[in-house]
Amino acid sequence: NDAIVAAWKSAFVEAVRRCFNYPYNGQDADQFEVDIDISLRIDGTVASAPVIVAVRGPSRSVGVAMAESAKRAVEQCQAYAFLPKAQYDTWKYIPMTFGLKELL
Repeated sequence: NDAIVAAWKSAFVEAVRRCFNYPYNGQDADQFEVDIDISLRIDGTVASAPVIVAVRGPSRSVGVAMAESAKRAVEQCQAYAFLPKAQYDTWKYIPMTFGLKELL
């Protein structure tokens, strides 16, 4: 079951990456992370605005801007129809961590 969750989480990150637009290429890009809580409906659409829970990185302003961009990307890239409806209980609420490096 963990392997299944890991597979759709990586597909989810890949989907969000397509809509992520934040021009940053600093040497420290790998040090920025954001935790975002995401609630989804069974059709893969976002049920409510994603919530930025935490931002980590050497620059607060860069981290916050990156977090806002990631939140926007989550909303813009819906619906996540590839998520397996049969396992809706495992993804109706997703506490995601996005690394800036993986979104660029």
